[in-house]
Amino acid sequence: MQVSRVLLEILKALAPTATADQAEIIACALISYLLSSAKPRRAADAPGGAEDWIVDVLCTLYADQGRPQDALAWLDDLKARRGKEEWELFWIRLPLMAACGRVDEAVELTRAHPEGTTLYAAEHVATLLANAGRTEDAVLVLERYAPANTSTLAGYLIDLGRIKDALALLQHTNPPPPAVPTTHLWLDEPPF
Repeated sequence: MQVSRVLLEILKALAPTATADQAEIIACALISYLLSSAKPRRAADAPGGAEDWIVDVLCTLYADQGRPQDALAWLDDLKARRGKEEWELFWIRLPLMAACGRVDEAVELTRAHPEGTTLYAAEHVATLLANAGRTEDAVLVLERYAPANTSTLAGYLIDLGRIKDALALLQHTNPPPPAVPTTHLWLDEPPF
């Protein structure tokens, strides 16, 4: 759920007499304040303050306001100060790049990453591609890692109208459990 939508729901709960339009105006004002205020950035920039959840919230706020390039610039600054980019922060960068129309660059950056050949990376790349309307490419990425990601892969196959393929994939990867032997556990004769 988008941060702005969450703020809107909180405001509706806090001010039940406010109209939806009024709550939305207040939510937008609050988001604008948070983005223009130095406080959230100072908190995230402080030693130990750039925990991935804080960075994720701040970058999500930027993206929700149509400013993914600002979030990327801030991530670049954070990376420059630290000399590296932690794994958790790397994954925050990818959808921001996609929001800036740089999906192919995000995919290449992921493939070049030391963890870029893992199933976890494949899931992220597939999500980027599918969100960019390239579901067929997402399927190709995930097929290399089947059956580890069958539910995600089946979802994309269904999106492509390949219902039978999705069903076959799901049925094949979840075989019925083996039959339980029905031999007696107690022997009638001593084991000589």
